[in-house]
Amino acid sequence: MKISSISLKNVSLLSLPILIAFNTLSIGAAKAIGLTNPGFEENSVDTLKTLGAPDVIQTDASNPGFVIVTQDNSVSGTNVNGWRTTAGDFGIELWESGFSGGAANPVLTAAGAGNPFAELNATQATALFQDLPLPASGSTNRLYFRFLHRERDNNATGGTFVNAVNVQILDGATVLFDRVFATQLVDNGSANQTDNGWARYTSEDFAPIFAAAGAARPIRYRFAAVSLSSGNADIFSTTGTTPTRTIGATGITTTNTGDLSLGNFLDTANLSDNPATVGVPFDFEANVGIGILGALYFGRKAFKAWKNKKDNSN
Repeated sequence: MKISSISLKNVSLLSLPILIAFNTLSIGAAKAIGLTNPGFEENSVDTLKTLGAPDVIQTDASNPGFVIVTQDNSVSGTNVNGWRTTAGDFGIELWESGFSGGAANPVLTAAGAGNPFAELNATQATALFQDLPLPASGSTNRLYFRFLHRERDNNATGGTFVNAVNVQILDGATVLFDRVFATQLVDNGSANQTDNGWARYTSEDFAPIFAAAGAARPIRYRFAAVSLSSGNADIFSTTGTTPTRTIGATGITTTNTGDLSLGNFLDTANLSDNPATVGVPFDFEANVGIGILGALYFGRKAFKAWKNKKDNSN
């Protein structure tokens, strides 16, 4: 059967984007690892409070919306699934949406963020972290992250407050990512807040993050509260009536310098080698080159097969 050059051209034009998409999406779909319990939804504050001593470090019958529980770092997720801490008392603090902690207004979770969330520095200045189990790979692994951050107003009369958090991604002794995020809260009621005062951060705002090829190993995702005095923040977000976001902000001063245990709420903190897992748009640039090469390779083979068939039929 004779195949016209127009038909072959149409097939080639059609197959090229299909092959590019197939190769690109197949690479992304092959990886789907993420953190355990990124939004702290697997652990109910009410349930944790019933554990009693020594698991419960602190709770308050008159303020039932929070609990500080111990976390055995040798066994990930003994009380708070997945997460660990550098605290000497192994304390992790969880709040429920709607708890105020003595502030002028209750702290509500962001849209779609569920109920529980964590406060950094439960009883002392420490870091909250989780390890991503990166599988063995013969090539580099691109990593994607997201998290929600909110300042804590500890003033019964309201006001404007700023907290900052240092976020690191560590491959053993190698620092893959190290940035400071600052979030401002104008606590005049939820009507003046965007996302109830939470700022949403993702890896999209930064250069691609890559873990080197090698054996299976943990990649650490780490959060630590920091103070700034006319300092610099890689991203500074305001969450008032008209939210703003500044990349590379200067002159930032936090309002919890005297006590870092006040503030820095964390929620939906995830790290993955698949953008879909953390809810960021798929990045075609990372794999489109491979997709094009695959399309050219299979297209060339198809053309040669057609040409051979045509020659044999003559």
